[in-house]
Amino acid sequence: MKYIRKDTRIKSIKLKNIQLDMKGCVIMGLNLKIARIKKSLSQKELAKLAGISPATVSKAENGKINLRIDTIKKISKVLDIPVTELFFNDNE
Repeated sequence: MKYIRKDTRIKSIKLKNIQLDMKGCVIMGLNLKIARIKKSLSQKELAKLAGISPATVSKAENGKINLRIDTIKKISKVLDIPVTELFFNDNE
């Protein structure tokens, strides 16, 4: 089991069936953007390498959409980071 923080409660989730609330979406989006910038990739370059659209990358980074787990795995592989790194703050 992995955990995400929702307000003051902690909800457990399985990565296979992940459903994020909007706060989780925003955290993941920020972590995605930071990881992409660290790799010196543009949104367009990341999208091409991951086989997704640039609009999907943009919406994910801005917390506007929930990504499917297979898409998250593709992105984490391109960025060479564990999937879990996208879901957590360093402060948690």
